[in-house]
Amino acid sequence: MNHDPPPPATFGPAAMAHLALATTARVASDYSRSLVPTQPGRHGYGGLITAAAVQLGRLVDDVLAAAIVAERADGVGWDEIADALGIDPDRAREQWATTVARWDTDLARATGPAHDDDQLPDVLTGPPTVRARELDRWATRHREPADLLEGPHPVTDTLSGG
Repeated sequence: MNHDPPPPATFGPAAMAHLALATTARVASDYSRSLVPTQPGRHGYGGLITAAAVQLGRLVDDVLAAAIVAERADGVGWDEIADALGIDPDRAREQWATTVARWDTDLARATGPAHDDDQLPDVLTGPPTVRARELDRWATRHREPADLLEGPHPVTDTLSGG
């Protein structure tokens, strides 16, 4: 018997940006956790650990981009984002405005009447409620005692304002 409350009917632009951030952070978290059980190899790893660290850096860059998109979707100004980045606001805008604009374009295409999922970021394919529920399950599985997560639907509740 399923006691889950019904998911929200739709997610607005800011919720979609946060869903993308959560999805991207999950990928980086899972990838970084895969590096924890390490042991010395007989003759080293031949660069595999270094390659894995480089990939993790790329994933962290993706998380940063998703965070900036989410902040802009929330109405956070370039001054505040620049301050968090430790750079000048003009430089922040110059460096990240294209990423934000690309997200906005992809989101508009994804919510339009006809679109090709192959041309969209994965987070914009399929129903967002399904992805949110997957993230709910992931977040509750990985819950730590000090986490602020509450309830069985921490992602969905946050995205829907619940």
